[in-house]
Amino acid sequence: MSDSFQQPAGAVDGRPSKVRYFVVFAAMLMAVLLYLDRFCVALAEPYIKQDLVLSTFQIGFFFSAFFLTYALFQVPSGWLSDRYGARIMLVIYVLAWSFFTGMMGLSYGFVMLLIMRAAYGVGQAGAYPTSANIISKWVPFSARGTASSIVAFGGRLGGAIAPILTAFLIVLFVPVGRSSLISDDDLIDAPALCTRLSPVRESGASPDTTSNIADRPVAQPAERAPAIQRVWRLLPAETHERMDAVARQFRPVEPEIKAIEEEAKILQRTWHFFSSAEKSKQADAIRIKLSRQDRRHIVDAFNQIVRQSDFYRKQDFKDLELDRFATRSINRIDQAKRWLGKVQ
Repeated sequence: MSDSFQQPAGAVDGRPSKVRYFVVFAAMLMAVLLYLDRFCVALAEPYIKQDLVLSTFQIGFFFSAFFLTYALFQVPSGWLSDRYGARIMLVIYVLAWSFFTGMMGLSYGFVMLLIMRAAYGVGQAGAYPTSANIISKWVPFSARGTASSIVAFGGRLGGAIAPILTAFLIVLFVPVGRSSLISDDDLIDAPALCTRLSPVRESGASPDTTSNIADRPVAQPAERAPAIQRVWRLLPAETHERMDAVARQFRPVEPEIKAIEEEAKILQRTWHFFSSAEKSKQADAIRIKLSRQDRRHIVDAFNQIVRQSDFYRKQDFKDLELDRFATRSINRIDQAKRWLGKVQ
């Protein structure tokens, strides 16, 4: 007799047991957790990259490791579920991918992070094949489409919850006593920052002939966002000189670096990882390096203006795309200022 006409597990007097509803609900919760764990890492990617000092190539390889093992272990994991039982194997799969998701947070280097990500893909590979096995045994043939749709909906629900819950947890677990000031490690791409803020533009004149900041060619205000102009005006003159010097060095090589990085991304998407790594090394070789002293000076200068109570002005920063937490905090600060003004 084919599986399509077998009685569902737990059937009483030929009728399906009500336990099947719990089974489908449990499978749906599994799918919620599946996509929740899958998407949360993508949202935390900027913090992972900064914390472990990873390159764009390494981050791409990190994400690719999951899909590679996830695809390769679909069939073996389904076979294990048939061999040793779907219930016990599904529990093992859930525990395995949850464990390796947690271990990614404890990784102290790229190799460990990559191994945990690949192992995480192995754990998740068996989720849907095993849940399909369970549904085929507990749900009548005529209702399996509905049951599978409910499980699939759980995955989409987990994907929708992931951004909200991940952002909330990231903020929640930041130590309350942690300083909001910038550190040296926060200055990830200092040359690009200097180039973005500096108004200096080369116009046929040698850098040595325009040593005075007031005499240098300046971009028109329309070319620079109000927020950038605001930050630049608040920085001291010595910082202007240092950032101008970095911008002059970086602007000629910036297009070349971007072109090489684009080539590296294309090679990475076509699975030419070693060629992509070589391209990334080429970009790093021509990238401008700031001295520790210059980095420290720029960081101190930014911290000085951040400490100023009048640093933020809504009309200057309204065009920036800020996250909701930052916007909410700014609104609270504005409300507090208005309240203090009324009291005084």
